[in-house]
Amino acid sequence: MENASLEGAETVADVVTEPGEQNPNEAEEDQQAPRRSSRESRPTERMALYMQTEFEKGEKKLSSVYNDWQFNVKKLRNFLRTDSDHTDIAETSDTVKNYEQRAQ
Repeated sequence: MENASLEGAETVADVVTEPGEQNPNEAEEDQQAPRRSSRESRPTERMALYMQTEFEKGEKKLSSVYNDWQFNVKKLRNFLRTDSDHTDIAETSDTVKNYEQRAQ
């Protein structure tokens, strides 16, 4: 009769646990991350091309914003070196704020 209960058991823990109890081996499996392939993930040619074009777009935008910022910093330095009235300073301040928002 005991042999009948052992036939369906794969491990000793399956035999020892009572019906309704969780097998300790099953609990360990639940806590582990799902099994993943050991192969390295590589994008397809089409995805690699898409990623490259998106990178170039971002790089171009960053370069454009940086060049605009650099030009305006030089312009602002020259402006601050000269004597200016308060309205000119306020306009320049607004321009700088606009470039800050654009950069974000």
